Amino acid sequence: MAVKNKAWVTIVGCGPGCPTYLTEAGRRAIGEATLLTGPAHLLNLYAGPTQLTMPFEGDVDGLLDKIAPHLSSDEVVILVSGDPGISSLAKSVIARFKKENCAIIPGVSSLQLAFARLGEDWLGAKVISAHNAIPSLSSEEILIYDKIAILMGGSKSLSWLIDLCAPLNGAYSIFLFQDLSLESEKVVKVSVDELKSTTISSRTIALLIKEVLL
Repeated sequence: MAVKNKAWVTIVGCGPGCPTYLTEAGRRAIGEATLLTGPAHLLNLYAGPTQLTMPFEGDVDGLLDKIAPHLSSDEVVILVSGDPGISSLAKSVIARFKKENCAIIPGVSSLQLAFARLGEDWLGAKVISAHNAIPSLSSEEILIYDKIAILMGGSKSLSWLIDLCAPLNGAYSIFLFQDLSLESEKVVKVSVDELKSTTISSRTIALLIKEVLL
């Protein structure tokens, strides 16, 4: 097996889920990979029959330990959902293998698609992740922002969103985007009371936009 001149790993942002949102640069990198790793649903979408695959099952350090021996001989591509720059596995990969050994191919984030669905720009938007942990952010603190995008993560994040929005007295319109780009996509505008009887998928974005802007 040939030895590469440089240890190198490529991180590909795969967009919000539908293959039509994968960039041509990402598609080309995936096609040239000899080792593909990432969440199982992305491997199922993009792995070819001759490519070695390594599913990511939640143990970041364990995955990186398995990847390390392949860097000098294989074309390693790590698949991440959305864009690598927004709350993704890319941060841990770069911390382990260093920036000079990583190439990043950006993808369309679910945040971009959510704003596009509303026909709104996202310049200056406050981006918050409530996917893995509940943020320590109060209702008073968010009022300085005209637009807020929240990466949701299930029932705990929904309860937090209700508590966050309840004191705002209707200052913001609340939009929920579930399963963007997929056949099950759902976009709804909801009140705080409606949030209380809502269930969300793990692939949900909440946008809060001040009423005066709409």
